[in-house]
Amino acid sequence: MQGWPTSPSGPGARWRPAPDGLTLPPAPDPPGGVAGAPPADAPGGRSYARRIETRLLACDLDGTLLLPDGTVTERTRTALRAAERTGIQTVLVTGRPPRFVRRTAEGTGVVGPVICSNGAVVYDWLDDVILHAETLSAPDLVRHVAAIRAEVADVALGLEWGTSFSFEARFAQLLGRDDVPVVDDISTHPGPPQVMLAHKLLAIHPDGRGDELAEAVQRAVGDHLSVTHSGLPFIEMGPPGVTKASGLASWAEARDIDASEVVAFGDMPNDVPMLRWAGWGVAMANGHPAAIEAADEVTSSNVDDGVAHVIERLLGVGPLGPASHA
Repeated sequence: MQGWPTSPSGPGARWRPAPDGLTLPPAPDPPGGVAGAPPADAPGGRSYARRIETRLLACDLDGTLLLPDGTVTERTRTALRAAERTGIQTVLVTGRPPRFVRRTAEGTGVVGPVICSNGAVVYDWLDDVILHAETLSAPDLVRHVAAIRAEVADVALGLEWGTSFSFEARFAQLLGRDDVPVVDDISTHPGPPQVMLAHKLLAIHPDGRGDELAEAVQRAVGDHLSVTHSGLPFIEMGPPGVTKASGLASWAEARDIDASEVVAFGDMPNDVPMLRWAGWGVAMANGHPAAIEAADEVTSSNVDDGVAHVIERLLGVGPLGPASHA
């Protein structure tokens, strides 16, 4: 295995880790000059002068692996298959609830359970079975809903439970959904036993606030819920301490995979914990500033096969090819 120089060379070049003993060439700045020449350390404080053996790719879906129309390019599918042939596993890690996973997961070509709902659920989409779920208790749900309503006027709520959901009428209206059943108050519906499967609380506001609404809700619930958002019109809340990072960490631990052996891809605030936890975090050029700040590397956008670019470098194939460094 080749050693690593302690500083990058060339305009905008950034040294990469050496998964599976391969040396990854410096990548050019993504469109728009997001990356620029790096400091001695990665944005997350981790050194560029290092090497790891990659055993697991953890990929977000929307804005990362998927195109805006929800499909995956053939180049990206080919890169994922190539990684699988070398023994590198891939797991999809998404904020989507289980009910929105099956068709999308099938289109990626990645076979196996998906980590859903920002780490709260592990879902086997082939058999339509929830393998594991971190849930919100009924008393906690009632208390949190009251706190949110007291802090944020005109807020409307929804709830994901099991493979189903419940929306307040105002929530559905603000989403532009007139084709779903609605309830009067999410804190009293659904009743047992469904509420025992509640894994994600949703909040939307007429002003369409994202970061601001998340901050207000965080003030209301403190550290009793994990609050985040993924670029959708609403924010998302899960059980305390449950994030994409916690879900991915449990998945990796069960397979005896260390964080240092994981390369994670993401684009939004709900990806930040995962990008920081993984041995190497990769943000998309189209990503939210928080994701870009948390990542070790910024690749091209989702519409420019950003995930495939990194995998191709990792494997030493494709347009970027391998590079040798003394």
